[in-house]
Amino acid sequence: MMLWFDTLCGKKLTKKSMMIGILSLYFVNIFNNGIVSLLVKTNFGSSMSIIILCILGFRQRFSGERRAAIVLYAIISSILTFWLTNFQMGLTVDIDLSLQERSVIDFCANVLAISAVLALRHFKFTWLSNDFLQRHVTQLNMLLTISIIFRLLGNYQSYRFVTGHFVVSVWRDIFWLAVVITIVLIPIINYHYEQLINRLHQKEHALTASESYMNHLEQKFSDYRFFKHDYKNILASLEYGIQSGNLQDIKKTYYTVLEHSTASLPKASTLELNKLTDIHLKGLLLVKFQKAKKHDIELLLNIEDGFYLGQFENDFDFYRVIGILLDNAIENASEESDKVVHVVFSQSNHEIIIINACYSNRDIRKCQNIGYSSKKNHTGLGLSFVSRYVENNQLIEQIAIIEDNKFIQKLILEIAS
Repeated sequence: MMLWFDTLCGKKLTKKSMMIGILSLYFVNIFNNGIVSLLVKTNFGSSMSIIILCILGFRQRFSGERRAAIVLYAIISSILTFWLTNFQMGLTVDIDLSLQERSVIDFCANVLAISAVLALRHFKFTWLSNDFLQRHVTQLNMLLTISIIFRLLGNYQSYRFVTGHFVVSVWRDIFWLAVVITIVLIPIINYHYEQLINRLHQKEHALTASESYMNHLEQKFSDYRFFKHDYKNILASLEYGIQSGNLQDIKKTYYTVLEHSTASLPKASTLELNKLTDIHLKGLLLVKFQKAKKHDIELLLNIEDGFYLGQFENDFDFYRVIGILLDNAIENASEESDKVVHVVFSQSNHEIIIINACYSNRDIRKCQNIGYSSKKNHTGLGLSFVSRYVENNQLIEQIAIIEDNKFIQKLILEIAS
């Protein structure tokens, strides 16, 4: 049950919590065996098990977004734990077996149940439903209600079974298992569907941003060609002023050149996307470049030649992390007088650094809390997603500091050779 719980939640229990949970469930089982009333006995054990799992989950902020998700996973863990053993008991109830034979069958059923959950953990099965459940409270409550109903029905059937009034049905047990698996799979399938739709929208935005950026470059190139065509005439005017000794003409021509250069030549904000090989990262930066322009923010990129993401390529959750950090930097910069966002892609240090002005007091530790947002009418889910992603990925480290009125966020990547 403990293994099912932290597998469903997508996080591992600490060794201390694991031992506390095992001992608590063990004592509940011993106490439950001594209860005389069959009605109480069939309800007490499962209920206390769920309560223990919930307490452990609340303390470690499992699925830390919503407590209802922790309760849901606790109930599902309880049902999955008892399903196989109950199924085995139902099949063998009418068979005349010795105590030793029943003990062996019970042991094999428990080994099979543990093997099922260990198989998921061994293949690093990742449950991606937490983020979906956090944003869809109605579906979370609906799944929780269904799981509670099934848990109560299970308790009722257990009572009927021990009182000898329960008729064994293999198909009913298989149906129960199918429903429980469906409860688990619904948010996962919906999550992937949302991700697919989001990726399609991102590609559309990237294409639009790419077209807009190409128009921007064409305009800059046209201005540059015009300036280059007119430059000789400007130099000729400057030379004439020098030869004639007319300081007033020299000054006028000189400042005309400076003004024209500032207006016509490409600015530092021109992106150097040719230094990136990852097409998804290029598209993301183009979209954020357009967003920065709408907020009158200058997005400056410094990309080292040969920068690559290694194993993070095609990891769309990683791109989402970069997008969230850039969105926050752009929105924060729009509220400051220094409307510039610097982004550094360092290949030598395997770092992505995002810097924006920050003249207001900010508690960096709060920024990593689930649900925190420095902006009004925002849920803070973006920052909590970043925090969870970094916490669950040992190949990436996040550092956030405020220095010289600059908010600096670093993502240090451990690129496999």
